[in-house]
Amino acid sequence: MQIEESNMKKRRKANANQQLLIGVLTLVVWGGLLYGGYYLANQYIKNTQAYVQQQIQEVKVHNEQQVALLQTELLKMQEELGLIKEELAFADETLNGTNQTKHALQERMAMLDSQLTQLKTSLKHLEEAARGQ
Repeated sequence: MQIEESNMKKRRKANANQQLLIGVLTLVVWGGLLYGGYYLANQYIKNTQAYVQQQIQEVKVHNEQQVALLQTELLKMQEELGLIKEELAFADETLNGTNQTKHALQERMAMLDSQLTQLKTSLKHLEEAARGQ
């Protein structure tokens, strides 16, 4: 009986050790899985961040190029607008000059008409005076 009890104690002890070993191995496996999952997730996040940063940088470069192109076009348009304004101002001066010239010519023609009328009147008086003598 003592042998049986001793064998039973050994079996219980072996069984307890076996269960302890299984428990420890289970914890180690779960710990490894948790660490592996954390490591893979961390690597995925780092790779995703790097990709997103690269895409953002490419968009920034593209936007800077587009802004530079738009600024160049804007400067060209401003120059063209300035030229158009100058041409309009010149045309306005020409039109104003033409109006002033036209007005001056009309005044001169009116003055010449009045002188012509006076000359005709004077000529009539001279003809009448020449006939009357």
